[in-house]
Amino acid sequence: MLASARHPVASRLAKLLPELVALACICFVYTNGLSSLKTSPAYVGDDMETLNRIHPLNLSKTYDLLETVRIVAWQSMEHAPLYYVALNIWQGAAGYDLLTARLLSVYFAVLAVAAAWQVGRLSGSRELACGAAIALACSAFFLHYAHVTRMYTLNALLAAWLMWSYWRVAVARRRPPLWRWLSLFLATAIIIYVHYFGFLLIAAIGGYHLLYARKDRRWLAVSLVMVAGCLTFIGWLPIALRGFGRSRDALLAAHMNLGEALQAILSLSANGLWVLPVIAFAAALLFRRRLQRGEKFLLFIALAMLAEFLLLNEIVPILVDHRMRYTTILLLPFLCALPVGLRHLPGWRGLRWLFVTLAFASSFAWAGSEDLFRYTGLRHSQADRKTHVQEFIYAADRFPGSGHLILSLGERARWTENGHPLWYRAQLQQRGYADLAFIGYADGQLWVNNGNDRFSTLEGIVENALGAWVIHNPAAVDLRSLVYYRDWFSQHYRSCGDWLEKPKANIAFYLQRAIPCQLITDDQPFAIAYDNGALLGNALVEQTATELTVFLWWHNASKRPGNYTLQLIDTAGEALAETSAPIAADPLDISRLELTDLPAGDYALRLTVQDAETGAAQPGQLLSAGRRFESEVTLYNFSLDN
Repeated sequence: MLASARHPVASRLAKLLPELVALACICFVYTNGLSSLKTSPAYVGDDMETLNRIHPLNLSKTYDLLETVRIVAWQSMEHAPLYYVALNIWQGAAGYDLLTARLLSVYFAVLAVAAAWQVGRLSGSRELACGAAIALACSAFFLHYAHVTRMYTLNALLAAWLMWSYWRVAVARRRPPLWRWLSLFLATAIIIYVHYFGFLLIAAIGGYHLLYARKDRRWLAVSLVMVAGCLTFIGWLPIALRGFGRSRDALLAAHMNLGEALQAILSLSANGLWVLPVIAFAAALLFRRRLQRGEKFLLFIALAMLAEFLLLNEIVPILVDHRMRYTTILLLPFLCALPVGLRHLPGWRGLRWLFVTLAFASSFAWAGSEDLFRYTGLRHSQADRKTHVQEFIYAADRFPGSGHLILSLGERARWTENGHPLWYRAQLQQRGYADLAFIGYADGQLWVNNGNDRFSTLEGIVENALGAWVIHNPAAVDLRSLVYYRDWFSQHYRSCGDWLEKPKANIAFYLQRAIPCQLITDDQPFAIAYDNGALLGNALVEQTATELTVFLWWHNASKRPGNYTLQLIDTAGEALAETSAPIAADPLDISRLELTDLPAGDYALRLTVQDAETGAAQPGQLLSAGRRFESEVTLYNFSLDN
């Protein structure tokens, strides 16, 4: 009886299996996208180029929508404006940082996988729709752009929208409602205002419409609606032509020949297994008489767009190995057509789970491949050799203190990519860091790329930074192999330990050799929170026969400037020696008090902080003891015997 009760549930789940698998694909893409948002630094050719149309990379202001359109028209004419407008609106609502900008691509990717299911359903087969969702969700090429600030996951979504809208209007048995006609018009107009290569999909659909659609009044109406959608582009057409003209010379010398372009597209669509789409399309053509009308539509669009790309590349150079991102407009139609041929292979019912396993396994294997690095432009920009300075933003809780200099140490300095230092410097200075300086070699010379003039030279760094955070990429460089690290940096600074250790990011704190590391690493620091907001992270005192050396570590000195006074108080309460100084921009302060002229006796070293505006001594609380004080606190007690 229990088994019979369970049987309907199992049967229902079996019927819903395609939908459940598609839902799992959506969750996989969403989870993968979220987990990848923080793992890589900003890509200069993708994230930086895009964000520069929304605001200056130094974050000095934000552009309104009209300014964004104008900037795209004059500075980035190779691109259509609508994605940048959408990103501007999104960041205005969600925030102006890289994580939220990339998050929009994650959402587009999730919707694109759901849309791939709907496009696959045009074939009349839920199994084929499930295959389309799996193919797109497992595409390493697609997943890469699911966490990059670019329009390419939106391309896939819009391609699905246009294909679905055309089919639901042109092939519907009943008279289509008005909203479907409007959907077709908007999909046609929007896709070309997001990416110029949307015209290739429109042309492929137009070819199908001309060759296979029934010629009646609806055929004419569909034609007019799509033509009307294309005509909306007339106002932007001169800008697009200027963009093609400007990029032509740059692409001409490096563009792929026919064989290279074909292999690259097939590899990108199948995670490097280029033979798989060959088998799929060969099987589809061999068994074409078995294909349903919807399957023939998907197959025609994919093959037509492939032919368009290859033919156009022979006429005008558009495909370069490090700029294959343009083919994302082909990706969804191509991957929706793959299951059309595969499901007609002999023994498919036994092979299908093998292909699902192969799809996921190849996705993970190809994600770190050299081919994908080359096709996405990561190898061209040497993205794997960059320092992951984003860790200072996303793992900020690991790094105590504020106001310190950050030094990014590397072998090579790529000064053509100044957007990368500019962006992160602005981000980190907003978070209280003194500066972000990149050090490396360019043309045989050592360069310092800095924002604050105090750190523009090696001498300036030593003079103005008693301590600094040092980040490098262990996968790209060994610090000990750098001449300037051995001969200059390590002569002045010593490591006080690693705060972050990852395969591509190592962050350590360095202090000048005269300062004890215990000031930073002390498990029980002498920390004080003052009522005016000033915060002392720790204090250490070193005593010799002739002087006291006092090391102070301020956590937010730049936000709460003021003065401090150190006094040596004898048993009678008189101050026999003192020194005063402003709380400097450098969060590390060193003060010295002479002991040679003091008489024998017991002494206390006391610290007083004066507010910058009123000059009044500030009360506060000793954080380790939980005890409050009104104006001064004792740092150190000692005795002198003469």
